[in-house]
Amino acid sequence: MGSPAVPHTGFMTPQQVLRDVFHLEAFRPGQAEVVDGQMRGRDVLAVAPTGSGKSLSYWVPAILSDGLTVVVSPLIALMKDQVDRLVSHGVRAAFINSTLDSTEQRRRLEAAARGEYQLIYVAPERFSRPGFTDRLATMAVTRFIVDEAHCISTWGHDFRPDYRLIGGALEACGRPPIGAFTATATPEVRDDIVSNLGLREPLVVVTGFNRPNLRLEALEARGARDRLEQLRRRLNPGEGRALVYTGTVKGAETIAAAISLWGFPAAPYHGRLPDLNRRRIQDGFASKELRVVVATSAFGMGVDFPDIRQVIHVGYPGSVEAYYQEAGRAGRDGKPALCLLIHSGKDRDLQVYFIESAIPELREVMSVHTAYSRLGVWNSDPEDLKPLMPDPAWQSLDASKRLLLKAGALRDDGSVGQFVPSQIDFKQLSALKAHSYKKLSQMIEYAQLRSCRHAFITDYFGEPSAQRSCHSCDSCERGEVVGPEGAPVDESVIRAALAGATRFAGRIGMVNLAAILAGKENRFSRDQPWVVQVPAYGSLSAWSQARLRKLLDELVAAGCLAQSQGQYPMVELTDRGRAVLGGSQSVAIAIPPDPVAMAGADADPALYKRLREWRSAVARTQGIAAFMVFHDKTLSELASRRPADLSQLEAVPGIGPSKLDRYGPALLQILTAN
Repeated sequence: MGSPAVPHTGFMTPQQVLRDVFHLEAFRPGQAEVVDGQMRGRDVLAVAPTGSGKSLSYWVPAILSDGLTVVVSPLIALMKDQVDRLVSHGVRAAFINSTLDSTEQRRRLEAAARGEYQLIYVAPERFSRPGFTDRLATMAVTRFIVDEAHCISTWGHDFRPDYRLIGGALEACGRPPIGAFTATATPEVRDDIVSNLGLREPLVVVTGFNRPNLRLEALEARGARDRLEQLRRRLNPGEGRALVYTGTVKGAETIAAAISLWGFPAAPYHGRLPDLNRRRIQDGFASKELRVVVATSAFGMGVDFPDIRQVIHVGYPGSVEAYYQEAGRAGRDGKPALCLLIHSGKDRDLQVYFIESAIPELREVMSVHTAYSRLGVWNSDPEDLKPLMPDPAWQSLDASKRLLLKAGALRDDGSVGQFVPSQIDFKQLSALKAHSYKKLSQMIEYAQLRSCRHAFITDYFGEPSAQRSCHSCDSCERGEVVGPEGAPVDESVIRAALAGATRFAGRIGMVNLAAILAGKENRFSRDQPWVVQVPAYGSLSAWSQARLRKLLDELVAAGCLAQSQGQYPMVELTDRGRAVLGGSQSVAIAIPPDPVAMAGADADPALYKRLREWRSAVARTQGIAAFMVFHDKTLSELASRRPADLSQLEAVPGIGPSKLDRYGPALLQILTAN
């Protein structure tokens, strides 16, 4: 049974509602400011990450109000969870969605018109139903809340056209004060939200993106097998839970099966599962019968468990917004949690596939229309179309079909009419595709980042922060290590790589440039045999292609090279790259050598290897990065000195009193073994 019903009046201050209704002692950072703005009748736009308590920021004013607060929410499961939570606290709340029959929907709407609810949740598509906005006009709506407000922006990572229907609903309600709430809005998206909702001099609050309890890490894997091995080494939910995100249904199922074999109860979660199976997995994760869920982006909104100790991405998503919304589900209890990104070059290929499938070019739409015309009908088996169109058109079939339906070229009776391209705004679609590639480039930048990850996140979302370093990301941890991060690259090698990029003047990609520098034949050089005659061909033949790719990545990170956006990004010299090539500037590049090669000259290689294996096991057990146990330099010293007791062990650089107590006996056992 829930708490006694909360009356419209009887609470004088937001603090009383916080304490007496929700049993909380204090607002989180940013909440009080947002609540106060609404209490003063202002439009507000609040941007705060997942788990920061955005809902509470509009629940409190709704309870203090004498009228009805309408909340627009995009997901049925999410609105049900929120209404259930409100009702359990004695708040009069309800939702209207497709899970209710027409009689129950009508009953709830009539109750709302009589003033029996304080909050009512609706999905945005509800505003397209005949007569629904007229119903809203009969209610005493005093506040209108738009949750997941980034969905109204074309430039957001999850644009939903139904959100554009909100304007009509606001007008029907007499345009009450508006509250827009989102976890993922860059400054550009915030401006778009303000414009599309018509917010009037809104209070804009951006807070909560700097979460030092989250350890942010990224590591690059060498292929599918290595990705799985890296996951095996790092996965450890401890006493809590872990979420593993991946980009495909097949990936979720494969990884979940592997994790189960490692001894962790795990299950895959994706949009193709029947509703019953999805609910069973959600319940199992809630009860901790399942310690790990391996999910696509389908597992997201409404996931609110305080003890998720790890969120691991096997492959990056298409934007920083999507990444941080998912990663931000870790550590909501304020305790340390790991957000790890395991990535590889193949991740970009998958995201390019998603972009190209979702936003077709005019030629793809025309190819699909031609194929339908040849069949004579458009509602036949899609497999009948496959032989009639090129691969790019087949890849974007669903998106092209939606555009053709919108243009009226596919008729209700199943016949195919004329397609007039001017009926579709392909210029806007082109801009949207370019924007998607820009988002992807920013995500890749995060994956390859050498500076503070927390500073990158706060800068990205526009939260003011003076901190440029932290104690909870791998980049800053590396910055504290004495000595170079890898083997310094000679200036002549750097200039040779830059000269190769200059020769092709932005008309070559990274893979082909690495092959040319290495002097390795590939399809590009076979199709264009003249390239073997250019001075750059084989100029760095002593380097492997993989190592050259790493060098080119580092030159991009250093600002000497830049990659274009689009499906096939080209690489070209920047102004700084030209200055380095000309000798007027210099750049220091270091590429980590093979780990075993990092052992000192006097170190026993076999012992060094055993120490690294021990360190990996300890790190995996503790759910931390290996270098947080000991750095490679310390292991090299141990393999060289071979200390025989605790006093000798303490003399090794990098072993202080705390680590001596924690790891000393185990180290001596390895060091003194025959």
